[in-house]
Amino acid sequence: MSPNSQDSSFDAYRDSLFDEEDCPSMRNPQENRFGFYSRNSMKIHGTDEGCFEWYPTAAALRTALGGDSLVRLADDAETHAVVHRRVADVLATCPPEKLFDDAVLGPLAEAMEPITDLVWIGTFEDILSGRRPFECDVRSLFRTGAGDDEDVDGPIEPEEIPDFLDYIAYYVG
Repeated sequence: MSPNSQDSSFDAYRDSLFDEEDCPSMRNPQENRFGFYSRNSMKIHGTDEGCFEWYPTAAALRTALGGDSLVRLADDAETHAVVHRRVADVLATCPPEKLFDDAVLGPLAEAMEPITDLVWIGTFEDILSGRRPFECDVRSLFRTGAGDDEDVDGPIEPEEIPDFLDYIAYYVG
């Protein structure tokens, strides 16, 4: 089944993508290390909060950005078609090895803007130790919530990973 211009068919297709057993936002980023974070990505669940989505390969992430991820977020087939076309145009000009560059995030975020606010794209290793503002903010919020006062945005230490995994599973920034 694929999305088409009839809203009821689109709604049925979108609903078929919600697999509670393999929801991209609930995947373990240690095993599915390529991801993105977007706000408003849970709007169809009645909230405007965001979440991470994790994929096993950079290619799977790239496919999701231009496909099923957009379908899950769109309100209707027409909006999906417009955004899908815009995202496809951005991805067509982006070599696979450049997907995680900050220069790609802006155009991708702009293309997705009607349905979600793409905030970050990268790897689990980036969230653990990267220096981009979002990565530092996530670690800082994790640590200040845990009562830490020193090096709050520094790399996640190995002993912190289990608690950090729980934290980012429900992070809604």
